Amino acid sequence: MFLQEAAKATFLLDGSGTLGHWISEFHSPNILISFISEFFKFLCHMQHVSTAAIGRNTRLLKFLTYNIWFDQLHRYARTSHICNLLQQYDADVVCLQEVTTEALDIFQRHSWLAQTYTFATPSSVSESWYFVTMLVKKELRPNFDVVFMPTDMERNLLVATLILDSRSKLMVGTAHFESLDSRFLRREQLKCVAKVFQNSGAWVLCGDFNFCSYQNYGGRNPHDLENHVLQQVLPPHVDAWQGIYSDAMTNREQRGYTYDSERNANIEQFEQMRYDRIICSVGRCRPVRAELVGTELLDSVETDSMLLKDDFLPARPQKVPKPLCEMTSLAQFGSATPPIRPSTGDPATPRHEQQNMQSHYWPTAGSPVPLVLPEAHIHSSESVLRDETASGGSDMRTPPKTRVIQVHPSDHFGIICDIEIANE
Repeated sequence: MFLQEAAKATFLLDGSGTLGHWISEFHSPNILISFISEFFKFLCHMQHVSTAAIGRNTRLLKFLTYNIWFDQLHRYARTSHICNLLQQYDADVVCLQEVTTEALDIFQRHSWLAQTYTFATPSSVSESWYFVTMLVKKELRPNFDVVFMPTDMERNLLVATLILDSRSKLMVGTAHFESLDSRFLRREQLKCVAKVFQNSGAWVLCGDFNFCSYQNYGGRNPHDLENHVLQQVLPPHVDAWQGIYSDAMTNREQRGYTYDSERNANIEQFEQMRYDRIICSVGRCRPVRAELVGTELLDSVETDSMLLKDDFLPARPQKVPKPLCEMTSLAQFGSATPPIRPSTGDPATPRHEQQNMQSHYWPTAGSPVPLVLPEAHIHSSESVLRDETASGGSDMRTPPKTRVIQVHPSDHFGIICDIEIANE
C-alpha cells in the first residue's frame, strides 16, 4: 500500500499538480507521514553518499610558507622556535625562504622534522649563503628540481612533484622573488614560473613575492598595481588568502599583512605589506582555510647570553646586507675584550678550536635551544672599563647589566593554508 501511494505521489510531483492536490490523493494521513519520514531518510542517505564520494575524490593538504629571516639576531632561539611551530602545524608541505646553512642544519637535526619530512638537499637548492628550501612529508614521495630564473640576487624556483595517488600528481613551487625596486625582474621570474606550471594540471606556488596585493611599496603608482602581473602572467589561479577572506580589501582585520611593523617587534620602520602568498591553480585546487604563523613573541631572551652564542660560529659570509640591529660579540665590544672561555678563563681560542667548542652550544636534535648559557661567560664594554679606571678599580672583566628584549620568530609572518586537491 505504501509503495502504491509513494508511486502516486512521485507521479503527481512530476506532473503539474498542486501541493494540496498531492496531499489529498493520500487515503490516510498516516501514510502521508510515513512517506515524508521515509523520503527524508532517503535524502539523508543520498547526502551521506555524496559526502563520501567527495572524500574519495579529493585530498586535503596543508601548506605552510615562511620567510624565516637570515639575520643573526637571536637566530638560535628563533630557529628553535620555528622548529616547534613546524611540528605544531604539521603541514604536508613546508616552503621556507631566507634559509641559511646553519638554520637548515638545525631543522635536519630536529628529530620530529627528520622523521616526518623529506628535505630538499642543499645541492638541489642553491649555492647562495641563503636560499629557499622545502620540506615534504615522506609519504608524498617528492621529486625536487631547481628552475633557474633571471636574477641579480641568486634567486631560483624550487619545484617539487608530489605523488597523490596512482594517477594524480601535484606540482609545488617556492621562490623568493627579487627584492627591492626590481619590478621588471620579478615579472620575468614569474614568466619562468608560468612556463613550469603551464601544463602541470594542479599546482601550488608559495613564497615571498616581494610585492603586496593591496599597494605598491611606498604607495607609488597607485593606479598601476604590480600585483596585476599575477593575472597577466600566471595560468588561471586563486590567491588563497583573498579567496578565503573575501572582505580583505575593505576589512583591515582580514588584510593578512605578513610584513607588519605594527605587530612585529623585529621591524623598526613603519611598513604593512602582504608580501608572502600561497596561490593555487583553479579547477582541482580549492583553498578552504588560512591563518598567519609566527605572530607570537618568543619568551624573554637574555641579550648577553644569546649574543655570546654567535661568538663560536663560523665566520659569516661577506655578502651580508647591513642588519637591522647592531652586530654582537667582538663587533660590539671591541677586539680588546675577547670573550672568556667558560672552562679555563683564558681568552677565546682561534677559530679552528672554536669549532670543537661549538658542539657544546649546538642544540641537540628535537630539543629547544637554551636561552641562557653556563655562567662565567664575561663581556665588558669600554664604558665599564672607563668607569672602573676612573674609580681606581682594577681592569677586571665584569659583566654589564643584562637587559631583556622580546623578538618574533622572524621579521615576516608565515601562512598556513588548507587546500582541497581533487584527483585526476
